[in-house]
Parts: sequence; structure tokens; C-alpha cells
Amino acid sequence: MNIALLRDFVVRPARLADAESVVNLLTAIACEEEPEQAANLSLAEEDSERTVAATLAFWRTLDLVHDTQVVVAPDESIVGYIDVGMMFRNAEHTDRCVRIRHVSGVHPDYTGRGIGTWLLHFAQWWTQQHSSGEPMRIVAWIHHRNERARHLLIREGYVYRGDHTYRALQLNEQARQRLVSQYTSYSKVVTPDMLVVLCRGVKGERQDTLNS
Repeated sequence: MNIALLRDFVVRPARLADAESVVNLLTAIACEEEPEQAANLSLAEEDSERTVAATLAFWRTLDLVHDTQVVVAPDESIVGYIDVGMMFRNAEHTDRCVRIRHVSGVHPDYTGRGIGTWLLHFAQWWTQQHSSGEPMRIVAWIHHRNERARHLLIREGYVYRGDHTYRALQLNEQARQRLVSQYTSYSKVVTPDMLVVLCRGVKGERQDTLNS
């Protein structure tokens, strides 16, 4: 399903061939959020390939067609990304919720264009499709400095849940350094009757329809 987000922007599921572009996107976001630490990490070609390999390995555990979305700009670059899946919030595996990875997955040069909002609406739509008709909690993590994402989550009805320390994938094996970041958790309960409107159509058109 292709979905027109903005004029000449297209949203579609991720493909294995997108791995390098998504790694570049997430690296650009990390450098924006953690400039002091990112400046100390050199992304050698072999390190980048390992990161792409790790992304591909993770993607092979997903149903890319149904669990991911990328936003493609007019120049064919990927400027937004999200993946969504089920997780358990307790050791007994009885309390299910939906987790959003990379909720702040919008390129720094493309913020403020509705991309983050669209990705959150996709996550809510995904949740409704997998909730078996019952209320389901969505959990999202954002970088503690990402004020834009924080305001977006609050506007979309998410509630602050707490802070967490996160050690990113080792980017420079020789330096043996990792990005250690502070992330903030937000959550929202989605009910089956919530309305989710996504924009469908072709490039240059905008048409609101209910995805059900």
C-alpha cells in the first residue's frame, strides 16, 4: 500500500534493500541528538556494514510488509522510519503491549512536516489490527533531548512513564565506545473504537480515508 504523506512524499513498508538508507537515517538522528558523543565515534566503512548487517538480521525477525514503514522524499532518500511489534511487560509473559522503536525516526532536515505524526498514526492503526478487539497499550521511547517528539507524543495522548539509560550499538569497534543515552518512555492505551485517519493516494494528491 503506497500512501501519499506530503506532495511527492511516499510512505511504504521497508524492504531489505533499504537497510543502508535506514542506518544512515538513524545515524543522522543520533548525531543530532548526541553531538558530543557522536563526534568521538568514527563510522568506518566496515563498521557501517556491520550495522547494516545487524539491521538486516533484526528485520528478518519482522514481517516487513506489515510491521514497518519508511517515508521516502522526492529525491528517493529515506527520511522517516518506524517499526512496531508486540512485547511483554512482565517476566511471566502475560501482560502484552505494543512497542514502537525509533519513534523519533525522522531526519533532522525533515522535521515539522507531519512525518512523525503519520508514523504514530500508523503505530496506532497497527495496534488496533493486533489487539483482538481489546484495549492495548502502546509504549514509545524517545531521546530525552527530543522536545519535538515529546510534544508530539503528548499531543497524541501519550503519558510520561519514566526515564531509561540506553547503550546504543557499538559503532566503532577499534575505539570500543558506545553511545550511552538517556531515553524517556511514554505510553498510550488504544481502544478498538479510536479513529485513525491516514492519507492515501498518489503523488501530489491528498485524500483522507479510514483504514480499517
